[in-house]
Amino acid sequence: MAALNGLWFIWKSILIRRSRRLPTVGTGLILAAGPFACARGHAFGQRFDLPIPLNYYLAGAAGAVFFSFVLLAIFARAPMERGAPYPRFNLLRWRAVGYLTHPWLLAALRLFVALLFLLILAAGLFGTQDPRHNLLPTMVWIIWWTGMAYVCALIGDLWALVNPWNTLFGWAESLYGYFSGGRRELALNLRYPSRLGVWPACVFFAFFVWGELIWTGNAVPADLAVAAIVYSAVTWVGMLLFGRETWLRKGEAFSLAFGMLARVAPTEIRVDPGAAGTEVCERCREHEDGVNCYECFGRVAPQYREWNLRPFGAGLLVGNAVSISMMFFVVLLLSTVSFDGFMGTSLWVYDIQGALPDWRALRPFLFMMEMSGISREVVISTAGLCLFPILFAGAYLSMAWIMSATARFSRDGNAMSAIDIAAFFVFSLLPIALAYHLAHYLSFLLTVGQLVIPLASDPFGLGWDLFGTAHYRLNIGLVGALFVWYTSVISIVVGHVIAVCIGHLLAFRVLRDRKSVLVSQVPMLALMIFYTVFSLWILAQPLIEA
Repeated sequence: MAALNGLWFIWKSILIRRSRRLPTVGTGLILAAGPFACARGHAFGQRFDLPIPLNYYLAGAAGAVFFSFVLLAIFARAPMERGAPYPRFNLLRWRAVGYLTHPWLLAALRLFVALLFLLILAAGLFGTQDPRHNLLPTMVWIIWWTGMAYVCALIGDLWALVNPWNTLFGWAESLYGYFSGGRRELALNLRYPSRLGVWPACVFFAFFVWGELIWTGNAVPADLAVAAIVYSAVTWVGMLLFGRETWLRKGEAFSLAFGMLARVAPTEIRVDPGAAGTEVCERCREHEDGVNCYECFGRVAPQYREWNLRPFGAGLLVGNAVSISMMFFVVLLLSTVSFDGFMGTSLWVYDIQGALPDWRALRPFLFMMEMSGISREVVISTAGLCLFPILFAGAYLSMAWIMSATARFSRDGNAMSAIDIAAFFVFSLLPIALAYHLAHYLSFLLTVGQLVIPLASDPFGLGWDLFGTAHYRLNIGLVGALFVWYTSVISIVVGHVIAVCIGHLLAFRVLRDRKSVLVSQVPMLALMIFYTVFSLWILAQPLIEA
């Protein structure tokens, strides 16, 4: 216990030295957890000196990305036709694996997650408001948001299977059908305006990130529960108006976010739209792929189902058109996690926040904000959060414009504009989003995530010990600073290398010759090198400033 208290004192002193930075949810949970916690989401929690100067790491990482492009230039010769099948192996050929997709087992899994969802909401509303003794903050910010992203990206789209909003609405539809004699659906199935694209999901995701990074109540269980209930109500209203499948594809932010990360995963579920006929949904019939659609997977006969192993990142090579709103969602996914890291640097805390004038001097224009208790840091951080996606989108579109000037891109016989090029290549950014998520939050999940062990026995903070784990103490030595740093470096470099490879393979589909492909990818390479260096610089700041 003395050692735990000593480490907590050291870590708290580090946090106090950065008290000018607006606390994020990670900081809030750590401050709430007391001696339970020892590390922030993207920090190290202990003194650590880089084995070699940071500039060497930056140069080495940039060189690795550059030489991956050189190797592609030498060896990548055979173009991949649009829609060409990638290698895959159906795991359902093994009978033992087939048992894992039995309808009763899948139904039990959905039931468990739905009940867990209701439990954590109840814990937030009726349990203790001390975050270190309430299950809700740990489940939302660590186990669900951080952990589910890793599962979807590294294993498969589990969220599409267990989404509790989808499950609960499906149960409501079944009850409605039963009591109405099965004559009508609960959803009104109004026509979703095509011009909306996935902009609703972009808006909801932006609010979620604001709550994660800036909202001062993000670790207060009751406030967090109310926010979850409000989002649940909005989600169910969207499903009621437009139907479950439509809203999950267009308006439900987390189905979209986890589904995008699942494009990187080495597994997929698939149905045969042609053979299954009318049993498949409109999306599967339209795109003729039936990939990662659990609704169709549950409806069609077993002989039309596949659970495939595939090459890592193969889902990024799907040649379907991407809307402007979908492109912006990918940029939002990448830029917001970068802003989270940027908020921890001295450049943001001292050079930007400290240099801006005190907004209270603007009276009486912001007098109401002052009276409402909104702090200067909240205003500045909100402005920064809004600005970061715009800057990222501007840089990406500029790169696409340069690409359009270097080669004649053509798709289905039609010339592609800079916007078309940006939309076509945007999925190549997803490996970077995953890499930064790994580098940024892995230590957070492995250390503070252990809080779920004692909280499982006492989710409401009422002194229970249901499973005998209420007195569990965190293993603070589980993740060392050296491991976290090298994991961060490797994930960032590998993510950018994969992004370069995906961009190269996609370019073969819209350009005629190998030389044009190489020339067109130089702007993309420059962007990848810059972002590699920028990402590692952000991650290293807690070290070199300690």
